[in-house]
Amino acid sequence: MPFMRQAAAHLGMPPDLHRVIGTLEIAAAAGLLLGLASAPRGVAAAVVTLAALAHVGVAAAAG
Repeated sequence: MPFMRQAAAHLGMPPDLHRVIGTLEIAAAAGLLLGLASAPRGVAAAVVTLAALAHVGVAAAAG
């Protein structure tokens, strides 16, 4: 996964942090799927997912 290591280095993250982020992304996807059955949980999962993506986008634009 050289691309992921380069992206992590570009953002100033430790090399293995992308595994943690990947796990959190899978959890976010599961939360969004559970949101199909429970609207409040779906909204919460969507807000957290968008906040995380916006944070990474801002960090990438600044770096």
